[in-house]
Amino acid sequence: MAFKRIAAQKASSSVAANSKPPHPAAVLQAKAPVRTAVPERPPHPATVAQAKPAFGATVGRVAPPPHPAKGGGGGGAVQRYTRVAPDAEQYPGKKRWGFFADSDTPDADFFVRQDEVHDSFFKDEGKTKPNLVTQSVTDILVSDNCDLAIEATGPGQEAKVFFATMDRVKEANTALKGKISLVAGNDYLHVTHGGRNNKLYRIEPKIKATGVQGLAIKVPQRCNDMAQFVSGNLNVTGYSALDEGNRIALALLDEFTDRTWSDDFAELKRQASREQSKQKDYLAFLDDITTNYRLILADHGNSAEFKNEVQRLHANHYMDPPLGAAIGTVSLATSAEVKNAKDAHQDIFEYHWGTVVAKSGTDYVTLENYARYEGDMSNCPLYFFRMLEIGPGKNTWHLASTNAGYFLPPIISFTAA
Repeated sequence: MAFKRIAAQKASSSVAANSKPPHPAAVLQAKAPVRTAVPERPPHPATVAQAKPAFGATVGRVAPPPHPAKGGGGGGAVQRYTRVAPDAEQYPGKKRWGFFADSDTPDADFFVRQDEVHDSFFKDEGKTKPNLVTQSVTDILVSDNCDLAIEATGPGQEAKVFFATMDRVKEANTALKGKISLVAGNDYLHVTHGGRNNKLYRIEPKIKATGVQGLAIKVPQRCNDMAQFVSGNLNVTGYSALDEGNRIALALLDEFTDRTWSDDFAELKRQASREQSKQKDYLAFLDDITTNYRLILADHGNSAEFKNEVQRLHANHYMDPPLGAAIGTVSLATSAEVKNAKDAHQDIFEYHWGTVVAKSGTDYVTLENYARYEGDMSNCPLYFFRMLEIGPGKNTWHLASTNAGYFLPPIISFTAA
């Protein structure tokens, strides 16, 4: 379909700057500082519907949560709903910031996402243009603090924009140390809650060096390259994902067995780095970690003690990443299991990375991409956002990874060092 340029990002006024009250984004911009892992295919809304508080157990077939009470729509109070339908009384008003006064907007391009059609998110044979879908209204997810929102995407859909208050944008641009910043357009959702009136502006990514923003940007396609690009953390690779997963598994093995696994692993790793003859032993030890980690999961996984230890390690459902951090998930499947899956042409991946670009309480938004093996891997337009939660029983990064169905278990989720 033809895509019309988003009105919120148009150059909006010929009025002299000193005669016009500044857009809140302009004020902020003045203040804010400027094992061999295989390619991944991550747990994103293309395979698991984005619905809070939790994904369903069946990949790609998720029953949406009940809609809020039906109503007339148009900016009623949001009372900590997570998913709000367009015909709900609590649906936020759609507004546009203006010189003299803000106004309602019927903008048909207010929400933008990219859809997978015939196994591709590209719409052209040259693999340069996303298959974009624009809408005036759609179901949305709203954070508990009513200062973040995003389109509630389904299978094969990825959001290209999200919505946030200026405070969240300022925090993000201070925290992000990579090559991306966030910019706010003129369009916003007017969310009322608890006596507060929040303006959640439509947010797009911007390349700091070039000033190119929104749907025009090109980013790395592979997830680890993308996470480096956004977070600025260069310690984001397939190898570091495996290291992080093993670190957490070893800590749990130390706690729930009589062996000092971490010390033994560190010594063998040191030996293998110096003596080629020890490398086979090192790889075998990795499989031992997996085998014994599965045993403690079976014996202790549901115990309060185990959950407390996972929480202490800030892993899996208890992962609480700071703003600007790279986060990941890794499979600890044995080398034989990985080989068998590949021999059977099973669609698997061993790791995935993303970056936290907005956060409010236990809700956060990530900016991601992943290896699709289409188009230019270094200059890809298929970036996307998604909203996730922190804590057991919620729509966590770890739960999304588990339910996506592409990781061979066991899997571990973590925040990058």
